[in-house]
Amino acid sequence: LYLTMDKLHLVNTLWGIILPHTAWGIVIFLFKGFFEQLPGELIQAGRIDGASEVHIFWRIIIPMSTPIFTVVSVMTFIAVWNEFLWPLVVAKSPQVWTFTVALNDFQNRQSMGANVIMSSLVIATIPLMIIIISCQKLIEKGVSFTGLKG
Repeated sequence: LYLTMDKLHLVNTLWGIILPHTAWGIVIFLFKGFFEQLPGELIQAGRIDGASEVHIFWRIIIPMSTPIFTVVSVMTFIAVWNEFLWPLVVAKSPQVWTFTVALNDFQNRQSMGANVIMSSLVIATIPLMIIIISCQKLIEKGVSFTGLKG
């Protein structure tokens, strides 16, 4: 994976950290399950009305797909936010470090106490909480459409 990112000139960039997370098997499974459950009658009605396939895609399918795109985006964000090893390998400069890599560097400094590190960890959870709380309705809707209950 590192060699692929190097050939694409994505080492030491944020895209080099994010892109490998977009090709998960679970993401493909979620999208497949969601799109199989879309009502075919709406697509058929669009064809009867004379809409092209592109028009049907942009005006019917994409607006109905907001929940699954939200679920996948939140899953990817949480994984990228919490991962340590891949960003440590790919991100060479501090400008593209993720929070976990920066916190590791912060922790390795001799003058920092445990209370400073723990407060940093609490601050690190704030973006995750905001995203999950703000997207909760769409996440529930997306998961219920894919058939993954529970």
